[in-house]
Amino acid sequence: MPGITGNVDMNFWYTNDTNQYICNMMVAPVPDMMYTGDPITPTVTVTSKTGVLTQGVDYTVSYENNVGVGTATIHIVGIGTYAGTNRNITFQIAENKVNDLKVTKQSKTAVSLKWSAAPGSSRYEVYCAEGINQKPKLVATLDANATTYQHGKRTAGKEYYYTVKAVLSDGVTVLQSEQVLARTIESSTRTVILKKAYSLRKTTASSKTVVKVPKKGEVRLIADTENKNGTAWYYVRYKKNGKYYYGYMPKSKGTMYRYGKTKKKKVNIRKGAGVNKKLVVVTGKKNSKLTILGEKKAKDKVIWYKVSYKSGKYTYTGYICSDYVKLY
Repeated sequence: MPGITGNVDMNFWYTNDTNQYICNMMVAPVPDMMYTGDPITPTVTVTSKTGVLTQGVDYTVSYENNVGVGTATIHIVGIGTYAGTNRNITFQIAENKVNDLKVTKQSKTAVSLKWSAAPGSSRYEVYCAEGINQKPKLVATLDANATTYQHGKRTAGKEYYYTVKAVLSDGVTVLQSEQVLARTIESSTRTVILKKAYSLRKTTASSKTVVKVPKKGEVRLIADTENKNGTAWYYVRYKKNGKYYYGYMPKSKGTMYRYGKTKKKKVNIRKGAGVNKKLVVVTGKKNSKLTILGEKKAKDKVIWYKVSYKSGKYTYTGYICSDYVKLY
């Protein structure tokens, strides 16, 4: 060295560049992955201050808990120049469906739904079918933040089956919920009297029976529905020995009745639907009891009920304008 002659003792140290440790390098985060049932092995990108490292040359990767739904781990182990350093990162494996779809409210005319958000969704599609095996129809398309929906303009006392689909941000992947059943509330009490003995079914598509109802037995009609062929069925309740049984029966197996009362005294019952039809009888006091046998629209679009009316020892059958009847 300048100004120094002879031997000189010097101390020096070797230092490691900690920026070259795998554990201190930038590793690109792994997005949520969808469950497939097979091992999920996403690509890992490791970048040092000089550039992107090469897997198999600079490091190896192995995976842990990377099959089932939940948190998976990627073990990154340095090799070659980077031997002796390592790092672990995690990613999530999400279920490949829309979860927790449920009916939160049912009224006479609407059904409210709720579900859990699906990661990576760009939009949701709500589908409704009017029978368990009927083809569902798209009823709503919602944005990525939606987790609730109310389906209005429903028919009282009817079954509806709902599914929700999530379209992911790639525009291709579609997740689907399980199907849920909703039954709108009845607008009035409906009774079905069986024409012949019949065993109620567990579903419209099942041969498994719930309980046998005798001929002329009465069941409470809860909801209208259809089977896979589009044939009308009823979902009903039957009381036997103090216990309630619920099941399905074809509409053709019974005759449906509703009940009502006149809203005022002296209401005309006519031979047909319309004010110009022949008079059959005039009811007595207000709240006179009526059995509703059916309904029909007159030429002016007003609904008339076909009714059975008992006065004394006589029973009359005819039509009465629905405006003068309160159903119960």
